[in-house]
Amino acid sequence: GADASSPSGTLHVSTARYGSDILTGDNADYSVSDEAAANSIKYGWEPYGSNTIAVTNEQIVITNVDNNQTAYRYLNPTTIGRKYKVQIDAKYTGSGSAAVLRLWNGATMTNVATLTTSLVTYTATFERVASAPYWKFDTASGQSVTVDNLSIVEDSLASATGSDFAVAD
Repeated sequence: GADASSPSGTLHVSTARYGSDILTGDNADYSVSDEAAANSIKYGWEPYGSNTIAVTNEQIVITNVDNNQTAYRYLNPTTIGRKYKVQIDAKYTGSGSAAVLRLWNGATMTNVATLTTSLVTYTATFERVASAPYWKFDTASGQSVTVDNLSIVEDSLASATGSDFAVAD
């Protein structure tokens, strides 16, 4: 319709529910030239111990050298009391028990998924409670984790309160 008394059109719930991706560019898709493995922060990923992080074929590759916690990445910027949906493509290589993707929401550590040896998209939702939330991987000695396409979007519906849903007369 042409006026408010006869509205028309389609509102997709996923579009209305989730905001724009908080992460953009190289900090999300790693579309950069290859970078040699180093024991240093790369595109937000921080290694534990002497573990290394490289960029190979536009993907982050994290290798367990001496610490099974491997590496973490803060999920920022986020706001205390708000809810978010996070996604990441990940896989592991190496022997031993499969690597595990975990999420800290500022108060509780949750196992999100046990990784496979094929690149898979993993999704989790969380409410930021206190200190900065982060992803992390737990791996067996010598394993590597490959990651790509990190996404963080605010869940507007889950974060909404009272008057956010008020209807005008």
